[in-house]
Amino acid sequence: MTNYLQQFATWLKDEDKADKTISTYVTALNKFVTWYEQSVGDAFEPEGVTTIMIQD
Repeated sequence: MTNYLQQFATWLKDEDKADKTISTYVTALNKFVTWYEQSVGDAFEPEGVTTIMIQD
């Protein structure tokens, strides 16, 4: 798991989110990262995400 995903999972845990919620969120984010890298053709960086990308 990449550092930002681990940080996100840790933050969710610190916020007392259920293990199932954390798993679901991290899975969804992993799918988005895969889509991003295939669509953009570059490694995922959160700063590279635009509002147009997440509107569709």
